[in-house]
Amino acid sequence: MRRIKLVAAAAAASLVLLAGLAGCSTVHIKSTVGQGSQFCTDMATFANDVVVLNDAAAQTRDELIQTLTPLHEQLVKLEAEAPTADTVNGHSVKQDLGTLVTVYGELLTELQNASPTDPNAVKNALHTVNAKYGQAATDAVTRLDAYASTVCHVSIPTTTTSTTGSSKPSTTSTTSPQVGPTAPSPTSAP
Repeated sequence: MRRIKLVAAAAAASLVLLAGLAGCSTVHIKSTVGQGSQFCTDMATFANDVVVLNDAAAQTRDELIQTLTPLHEQLVKLEAEAPTADTVNGHSVKQDLGTLVTVYGELLTELQNASPTDPNAVKNALHTVNAKYGQAATDAVTRLDAYASTVCHVSIPTTTTSTTGSSKPSTTSTTSPQVGPTAPSPTSAP
């Protein structure tokens, strides 16, 4: 099995995301909103909804399109609502959400353009989007996690998604943060 992170929710679907701030001991957050703000309320809603991506690679192409579409819409709304002045380590929260909007949008496009009968459609779409945006999405998710947990008291835990290799299953796994806020870390099946 090969583990691939959905960037959320990328997220959408978590692409292989590596923790961008993992080595940082100090996170500097500039916030103009608080836990009771509309932005934080919507961030909490997204966190609850994105849980469905815990193992997105196990979903069919059509299931994943149905799952990603409303999550992408929520990210677009969050990007529009994000306070312009809010930052994490000097990076704009609004721009980080914009990165995820792009990632989820590209993933949806890849899935929609894939053949409905292609058994590798999800794996290929995740791979393509991860190759293009993996590190940028990882960095954005890591900063958004720091912001959401500190300012909104919303957690973006890690999840993994499973896909099989082309001819032989692989036993390599990678665990990294999911794109977008989510519920507590699940255990993924091999």
